[in-house]
Amino acid sequence: MADNSIDKSVSFASVIELVNAYSLLPAALREQVEASNHFDGIMLEAIQNSAKLTLSARLPESQMVALWSLLEQHHPSPEIGLIIGQTISPKSKGVLASWVSQCATLRDAFNTFQSNIFLMNASECWQVDDDGQQCRLTLSIESRHDYPRAAIERSMSAMVAWARMLSAQPFPLTKAKFGYLTPHYVDKYQPAFGEIIEFNSAYHQLIFESKWLNLPIATSSEYLKTMMAKTAQSHLETLTKTQPLQQQVRTIVANALENGELLSVDKVAQQLHFSRQTLYRKLVKEHTSFQSLLDDTRKQLAVRWLTQTPPPSLTELSYRLGFKDTSSFYKAFKRWHQVTPKAYLSR
Repeated sequence: MADNSIDKSVSFASVIELVNAYSLLPAALREQVEASNHFDGIMLEAIQNSAKLTLSARLPESQMVALWSLLEQHHPSPEIGLIIGQTISPKSKGVLASWVSQCATLRDAFNTFQSNIFLMNASECWQVDDDGQQCRLTLSIESRHDYPRAAIERSMSAMVAWARMLSAQPFPLTKAKFGYLTPHYVDKYQPAFGEIIEFNSAYHQLIFESKWLNLPIATSSEYLKTMMAKTAQSHLETLTKTQPLQQQVRTIVANALENGELLSVDKVAQQLHFSRQTLYRKLVKEHTSFQSLLDDTRKQLAVRWLTQTPPPSLTELSYRLGFKDTSSFYKAFKRWHQVTPKAYLSR
C-alpha cells in the first residue's frame, strides 16, 4: 500500500468557495483564527486576500481539511457542504472543470474527471462502474487526514450538480449512499440526491441508470477539448515535479499503461533521472515500493477498463495491464477484490 504520511496539495479552484464561506463566520472567530497558528502561509493569504491567487495555485491539503472542519463546526448553515457543492460559479472554474465542460457526453466527462482529479485534489478518488444497466460513481478519500462530513457532502453534491448543469437534464439518481450516520438536516439532501438515500453505508456512492451516461453536453467542442487537454497536461507535468516521488511514479506508470506500455523500474527511474537504486531508496523513505505502486495503479485501471461498455475481454485487459497471461491477471484481480472479474461485474 502507498504511504499517506506526506501532505498533498489541492488547487485553489477547489477551495475558493470554502474561502468565500469562511467570510460568513463571526468576525470575532475569524480574528481569533487568523491571530493563531491555525492557518499559515498561502492559506492565510487565501482567506485574507484571495484575489492575489490564481485558480491553479496549490495549497496544502492539511490546511484545506482544517478549513472544512472550521466551517462544519461554526458556519451558520450546518449543510454548508451541500450548499457549496450545488454552487457552480464561473469564478471557480479551473483547468479540469473547463476541460470536462468540453466533453461530448456525461460518460466522457466522468471518465475525464476521474482520470485527472489529481489536478484538483490527489486524495479524492472517483471510481466509475457501469454494467450497462446501472452506473455507480464511488467516492473514496486516500489521505492521512480525516475529511469532515461537509467535505464529502460537497464532493458528492457537486458531482450531481455538474452532471445536471452539463447535460441540462434533471439527471435523477436511483440511490445515494453515504458512509456516515444520518445528519439532523437530512431533508436538505433530497434536492441534490432524491428520495432514496442510505446512510451508514460501506461506500459514498451515487447510483443511476446507465442511459444517462450518453446524455450530450451542450457546451461540447472537440477543438476546445483538445486545447484544454493540452493545457491540463502542461499543468499536470508542472504539478508532478512538485509532488511526492510516489505520486510521480504513479503518474508515469499510469500514463504508460494508458498508452499500451508497461514500464520497467529502470525506465521509470530513467524518466525521473535517477538510478534504479536511488529510486528504490527514495521510495523506501516514503514507506512504499515500486512494485506496490505498480500493483495499485494496475488495480485502479483494471476496474476502470473492466466497467467500460462494452467491456474488453480478459485477454485484452491482461495485455493492456502488462500481465504475461490471463491467468496472472485473474489471480491478481481476485487478490485485489476477493472476487473474479465476472463476479465483480455482476455485483
